[in-house]
Amino acid sequence: MLRTLVVATLLAQTALPPPFPRDGAKKLIDNERATVWEVTWPQGSKTPLHRHPHPTVGVVLDPGALAMRMEDGSVRKAAFTERGEVVFAPAGFTHVEEGRSSPAPRAVVVELKGAAGAGGAAPAGVPQAFPREGATRLLDNEFVTVWNVTWPAGSAPMHFHSRDVIVVGIDEGTTRSTPQSGEQTSSAWKLGEVRFNPRGRQHREEVVSGAPRIVAIELK
Repeated sequence: MLRTLVVATLLAQTALPPPFPRDGAKKLIDNERATVWEVTWPQGSKTPLHRHPHPTVGVVLDPGALAMRMEDGSVRKAAFTERGEVVFAPAGFTHVEEGRSSPAPRAVVVELKGAAGAGGAAPAGVPQAFPREGATRLLDNEFVTVWNVTWPAGSAPMHFHSRDVIVVGIDEGTTRSTPQSGEQTSSAWKLGEVRFNPRGRQHREEVVSGAPRIVAIELK
């Protein structure tokens, strides 16, 4: 009898659906390191009970309220209070999500797949991209380091990115990147703009217009 109950429990666990894809979730990026979704929770909408197979990082785009019913039936209330807020959930997190506010809360949700890799040490005399002036650390664990990034006046010094980075736009503005080769590129940031930047990049940055702000998720 005990063996039957254990098997039934395991089957019930494996039968739970994945969190994505689903209504209200749009896939933005998918590669070996991460899958990135833009997720909206309309008021009154409920997801099925689901289990997250990967650790996830959420970056709030539009504040709002959620309720989460856990596997044991308990209910937790969650409030996204400001743009750029960051939340983390471990692999195996199991719950039902329900939108509880209008306008609906919206976030970028990053599923972390692993496949870690480093770009090596920075060239002699070139600092790592982080920490630096204008960057405040929001989260640091075994999977990611997350930074709130603004740019001070003038040009940031040349720096090196030893990690893959997922970048989420929060406040509007335009930046210019100048690599060692000197070929400049401009980036126009807006709320919800998401990009994947591979490790091994070396460049300097400066603000061209506006007051851009981003959240940078360094993948370990």
